[in-house]
Amino acid sequence: MRLLLVVIFHFGYLICFSQSNLTVSFKPYNAGVPLTFNSNLPNLSGENYSISILYYYISDIHIIHDGGQDLNLSDTVLIVKNETNLLDFGIQPVTTIEQINFGVGVPQALNHLDISTYPIDHPLSYQVPSMQWGWTSGYNQVGIVGKDDVDHDGIPEVDFELFPLDDHLYKNISLPVSATSVNDSVEIKIHTNLDQWIKQINLGSNGILHGSTGSNVTLMDNTLNFPVFTTENSADISKLTNEDGKLFYTQLGNIIEVNWAEFQNASTYKVITITGQELMNGQILQNKGNVQISNLSNGNYWFIVLSKDGNQLNKLRIIK
Repeated sequence: MRLLLVVIFHFGYLICFSQSNLTVSFKPYNAGVPLTFNSNLPNLSGENYSISILYYYISDIHIIHDGGQDLNLSDTVLIVKNETNLLDFGIQPVTTIEQINFGVGVPQALNHLDISTYPIDHPLSYQVPSMQWGWTSGYNQVGIVGKDDVDHDGIPEVDFELFPLDDHLYKNISLPVSATSVNDSVEIKIHTNLDQWIKQINLGSNGILHGSTGSNVTLMDNTLNFPVFTTENSADISKLTNEDGKLFYTQLGNIIEVNWAEFQNASTYKVITITGQELMNGQILQNKGNVQISNLSNGNYWFIVLSKDGNQLNKLRIIK
């Protein structure tokens, strides 16, 4: 009996303290397919643009795993650069991943320190192009450089830059994840959907914009309002080729009101969790209207508008 108890204890110990090599990838996507740098890309309106540089900081990382445990990696600040997007956290006590929380940008506590004190290979050290504008201004949270096809000849020719800069543009993201260790390794695969990130930004008239106004505000707000970051198991939800209408929501207490306008072929809507579970649905009888949603738990949801034949016309990410 004592031997049996010892065996059970050690088996339970091994389960509770399983070790896996943990990696997180932030792979760039556009229109649901892997992004190719310096090549023609369609935006959500079908117009061409190209990207030569995509840099952004990731920080304040928390991995929720194995029944709600929090692997706190908040002391780490990392930078994603073009194809350099695999973050390796080494051996960690995780088996099944349930959620990842992270910040986009450099948090205020680290945003105004002396850049010269960091080793040359540190993410907060000097970058090309420069991602830090001195102690007072701090770091650019994101850096995007590219060209837009203004004359619609299929070849992007007008330069644009988006470099958001300011503490208040730092954004926190929470993503449900379904990932389990295989052969002592587990990877959280995140798609960075650039077509969603630049949504509602006129790249052709943007020009070179460094700072905390205009399109830079829109860019960072898009990380919360649209599916800029999706995990691979739910990434198909972000695919949208022909967008129709406009969607936005407001929250007052426990009530979320979703408003729609300018739809031509809308028939129904549905509210689903980020993993695809349908919570409610209803009819859309007019091309402008609203619906109130109550009793949603804190989390991430999709409000999806469908046509009569079941095609997805538009979608809105709701964060409560």
